[in-house]
Amino acid sequence: IVRVLGGPAVGDIRSRCLRLSDESTAEAVAVKTLLGHRLPKDSAEAKAEWYSIVEGEHALWGGVSEPYKHTIRAFLAYFNSQMLRHSTLRFRFQNGSVGNFFFAGARVFFG
Repeated sequence: IVRVLGGPAVGDIRSRCLRLSDESTAEAVAVKTLLGHRLPKDSAEAKAEWYSIVEGEHALWGGVSEPYKHTIRAFLAYFNSQMLRHSTLRFRFQNGSVGNFFFAGARVFFG
């Protein structure tokens, strides 16, 4: 992510935010689970799971309300579009963190 988009390591930001996140509601736990999820190590499985998440069809969205889902998906989709737009090589999703992709998308979006 840093190689393509630049800036500070989003993994550090993600890990700190997830450690500080609220766990008092089922939805908060669902969001934390989603953003803490890592994609499979197999390339084809990782890519398929990533697209399932971006499209809002993955089981990880269970427990996330539509307003939160809409917001999170917007940044994931933005991240995906930036990877397609800026990368001269195919982006490798293997073992990728959904939270890292989310925070990278938000960082680039807000500049």
